Amino acid sequence: MIRTDCSVRQPARLGITVRAFLVLLLLVSGPALAGETIRISTTEWPPFTSEKMENRGMVSDIITRAFAFRGIRVSYTFLPWKRAMNLAANGRLDAVSVMARTPEREKKFRFSQIVFTGSRVFFHLKSRGFDWHGLDDLQPFTIGGTLAYVYGEGFQKAEKRRTIKVQRVPSDLQNFHKLLAGHIDLFPITREAGLYLLNSRFT
Repeated sequence: MIRTDCSVRQPARLGITVRAFLVLLLLVSGPALAGETIRISTTEWPPFTSEKMENRGMVSDIITRAFAFRGIRVSYTFLPWKRAMNLAANGRLDAVSVMARTPEREKKFRFSQIVFTGSRVFFHLKSRGFDWHGLDDLQPFTIGGTLAYVYGEGFQKAEKRRTIKVQRVPSDLQNFHKLLAGHIDLFPITREAGLYLLNSRFT
């Protein structure tokens, strides 16, 4: 049994608010024209993006409708997250959807307006007591993370300095399995994505 634990002040204080963008290549020579198709790489991140969902997920639907206003079609290629970014960065696809904005990524990509804003929360077992007000409070815990995901500037710096213990694996689903097995104590994930995974993949 898993529950979320997040206070109103935590996202703003620790940079855990998730602002997701459609990202276009800096190398694109000009805007797409009506009748053309823009090729977007993305990953399985239901309910936001998913090859198995209607309209390819709620965020993909927003993006498709936005381009449709200009008469532009959209084609989605679903890949592991790191490969989705690399194919767009290398110019083999036109854009990548959706990612958090960082200075490093701004060197390679041009960011759209915000497509959606959500909150990332920590999931943990009910049997594991957990309360936190700052990054220092996370030091006693083993935290699960997903490869290539950005969890906010403060979190990233603490992970790099090893002042918090983070174990990264390829997928959010793997992190939930580790959480249920007691191999990690906490798992940060966007609230809607976490609840979707629990409701669709676990009893």
